Amino acid sequence: SDVRERVISFPAVGKGTVVELKWTRVTKLTPDSAQGGERLLAQWNPVTERIVTITTPIGVTPQLALERTDLKAVETKQGGTHTFTITASKLPDQHEEAAQLADSAVLPRVVFGFQPDWNKALAPVADRFFTLAVPDKLPPSIVEKAHALVAAAKATTDEEKARALFQFVSRDIRGIEIPLGLAGYEPHAPDVVLANGYGDDRDKVGLLLALAAAEKIGGRPVLVRTGHVPVNPAVPTLAQFDKMIATLSIGGKDVWLHPTGEHARYGLAYAGQDNLVLPVARKGAELGRRPLLEPSTSVSKITATYKLAANGDLDAAFSYDLTGAFAETASEQLRPLKGENLTRYFQNAAGNAGAGGVDKRHTLGVLDAIDGPVKVDHDVRIPAYAVNQGTFRVLELPSPTLHLSQALPTVGLSTRKYPLYLGTPKTHVADVSIEVPAGWKVAYVPEKLEGGADGITYREECQAIGQRVTCHAELAVSKVSLPADKYIPFHEAMAKRGAYERRVVLLTKS
Repeated sequence: SDVRERVISFPAVGKGTVVELKWTRVTKLTPDSAQGGERLLAQWNPVTERIVTITTPIGVTPQLALERTDLKAVETKQGGTHTFTITASKLPDQHEEAAQLADSAVLPRVVFGFQPDWNKALAPVADRFFTLAVPDKLPPSIVEKAHALVAAAKATTDEEKARALFQFVSRDIRGIEIPLGLAGYEPHAPDVVLANGYGDDRDKVGLLLALAAAEKIGGRPVLVRTGHVPVNPAVPTLAQFDKMIATLSIGGKDVWLHPTGEHARYGLAYAGQDNLVLPVARKGAELGRRPLLEPSTSVSKITATYKLAANGDLDAAFSYDLTGAFAETASEQLRPLKGENLTRYFQNAAGNAGAGGVDKRHTLGVLDAIDGPVKVDHDVRIPAYAVNQGTFRVLELPSPTLHLSQALPTVGLSTRKYPLYLGTPKTHVADVSIEVPAGWKVAYVPEKLEGGADGITYREECQAIGQRVTCHAELAVSKVSLPADKYIPFHEAMAKRGAYERRVVLLTKS
């Protein structure tokens, strides 16, 4: 918990000079430390050698787990200590892949801890957390604030009270993103966080739990790992977790919350899905597995209406209905924009639909709510979008103007060595209507398509009736990550969906 920075200056060196940098980090064991750690045994830029040593008293034997490597820890003894040394030499030149998981999930690493089980690893931290964050006698300012928030929201049920408290902590207390454990696990007292108006994971979770306790709502912190880095259950150390979220007990069920996020949605915390998590309790706790969220928790629904003029100009009206992770992204990107900056944003976005696109109108719904959809309407005009080519026209379906409404998997590589990161499960829905000008008829629309692969399903269908074309498409992502050995079928399925003939409507003269 005692973090310091040291700046080292290097003298000027000539061409061809080899600079060797040797550094040692010594961690001091305190009641608020992780009592263990994680070290990578490789890196993307090549190094000649990497050595990790772990030294403990003779009576303490660390629990070690070496992952994705054949290296072994060599034990040596000297005096009253023994040292475990892991040497990685002649490391190959490695390169990252697009949209891969965090380094700790793909590179060789060692995870080490000094406690015999998870209860012993958690107990010191849990006692200190609850003593400070949720004491038996809550500070008067916390009780008064909780009652005031509930009264202002006219909340009567636990659900309504929890929403009012979460709204305040997530939106009105500024969040600071500090990796969990970097400065220890002990939070500031809730009345201090309330007075400061800011806090990190520990502080905002503690404040939320204290406010909830004032309203007789139970809850607890939960330690999770982000980036879909697997938690190794054989090594009890809090260093495996890098984020703290919270659960509140509402109607006999746990409601997962991410109060640190200033754009977070009520009942949705994405970190720790499909992974082991560690609830924090005074008398210790055991690891539990958090299931995946359903794709229906984050939905991007786009309704697009296109009207093609006789001269080839296209008027496009986009209506966005965004929930879950899409709503958070919209809030994060759009809430800070006001006046001219917001106007410029939508003018730039108009160009995403087609070259020369002009912003005609845009409206925003509520952006600071904790639930419900974020609604955005955007009307654009694209000049000379589908001009005559003799007796036919090719109308390529425009892309949505708002990139934040799209979170499709990256499939630019033909093969992969590392897993593909897909993000939280999500659903894309699109309804398209095209009005064809008089004197033209529809000669071709994309055929019906249904398909998918491990982690993804989709279906699309278009039909033409008179001068109007309608299309409906759905795509659901059901996993956080995709193993490398399942990538090729996934790539083929996405390539089939993204083929050019799936994106065009052909018109001919009547």
